[in-house]
Amino acid sequence: MNDEAVNDIWETVLKVAVEEYTLEMNKEYLFDDEINHIALPTNYKLKMHKFIIRYRLKRNLKIILKQSRKIASIILLIMGITFIYLLQFDNVRSACKNVIINVYEKFIRLDFISSTDGLNDEKLNVKFIPDSYQLKELNSDNRKTYLKYEDTEGKVIELTCYFQSRAFQLDNEKHTVRYVQINNDKGQFFEANDKISNNYLVWHTDRGSFVLSACLEQQQMIKIAENIK
Repeated sequence: MNDEAVNDIWETVLKVAVEEYTLEMNKEYLFDDEINHIALPTNYKLKMHKFIIRYRLKRNLKIILKQSRKIASIILLIMGITFIYLLQFDNVRSACKNVIINVYEKFIRLDFISSTDGLNDEKLNVKFIPDSYQLKELNSDNRKTYLKYEDTEGKVIELTCYFQSRAFQLDNEKHTVRYVQINNDKGQFFEANDKISNNYLVWHTDRGSFVLSACLEQQQMIKIAENIK
């Protein structure tokens, strides 16, 4: 016999063997009628009942969420189109402008423009710091100098001097702002309206832009600023 005939015979024998084995294994299983008459314990029924309820709830939630996303997308689309249409009216544009201004005015923008805007290797020398504070950190490079002082209670004084042009914002809502005099330069003192936030003293000189942050009173912070050499 050729190889093809031998392969066909072996394939037929294997199929018969698999079918015989399957029938032999199924003899031990119960028929559907017998399974339906088996009485399950009550706790099994309760568990299956709870499982089915949870499954239905999850399925219904998925359907609801899917439909909600579609509805929300349609509502947002309609609102966007309506808003674009309303912007054609002057009074609506004015109202939007007022909202933007009110939000923006919660912060004060402070700009510093350096006369050179080049690299600087100048070192700061702070001649006065309250006795209870000790220098904990000093970082200095060509762009800025940062000093951090800390007392035994964990209170911190932070001084940063920027040598290059920059702009930053301070929260106007949590602070009361007043103008102060620091030697021959004018500055702004941000006094915190709560006991959690720090006070800030900001001023500009020919050397750079200074930001002093601490929980000290105005006069003490001005004294520190006036004694920076």
